[in-house]
Amino acid sequence: MSEPLDMERVAALREAPGRRLMPAAPLHGDSRILGGVALSMAEHLLNAPPVRKQPYWNDNDRRALGQAIYLESTVEETEYGAEIPAGRRDAVAANVRGLIRRYHDALPYDDIEWHWLLDTHEQLREADNVVGEAEPDNGAWHRLLRQQQRERPLRIAKMRADVQVGGGTQHIEGRDLVRRWWAWRRSSHEFEDGKSLNAARLALVDLGELLVPTQAEAEAAGIASLLGASYLHEDKVALIQQIREAAEAQPA
Repeated sequence: MSEPLDMERVAALREAPGRRLMPAAPLHGDSRILGGVALSMAEHLLNAPPVRKQPYWNDNDRRALGQAIYLESTVEETEYGAEIPAGRRDAVAANVRGLIRRYHDALPYDDIEWHWLLDTHEQLREADNVVGEAEPDNGAWHRLLRQQQRERPLRIAKMRADVQVGGGTQHIEGRDLVRRWWAWRRSSHEFEDGKSLNAARLALVDLGELLVPTQAEAEAAGIASLLGASYLHEDKVALIQQIREAAEAQPA
């Protein structure tokens, strides 16, 4: 039996004054955080095990989806402040919007499906937190939350919804969305050519390079350290190179 999705509650969450639909990102407002999260998301989209070795959803799939949802919350929270020269802020914000659009276009979902998945995940997360807050034993609470996080994709897979779109209705099956995420990360089934996965990774590294300065740029500008996102460290430079080389190696 499918679990019902309370679309009225989702609408209320969206409209509530001062209420964020997605969990808040740390130190929101600094665009370098968004760049760092984008690079981390690109890394989550690398090196999924081949289907023959792992023909099922695993914790890495769950973590990658969680990072994708966290990226959305970070986009919502980002502002463009002192870390970007005043004369460039509008242009940078426009570039960010374009890169996020490229990334969204490469996901294995249309916009309605992706927003349904985000909304559903948030409803489940909030319900899990309410249950956890009622647990007097803090250790038991954290164990319960970890278990609920692991089970969340399975719960989404049991859900379905009919979403009103314009003058019609779009039917959504949670099971198919979960399956597509698994297949997309492995360039399998309908995503066998790997083009959309490569496009997503390239958009993410472009976003990272746009927002996170090189070490030389950071030092020249006297940019203060911020959670390791003050400049592109060697591991991130190597990640960007790996993704670009993989894209260049892909058949046209």
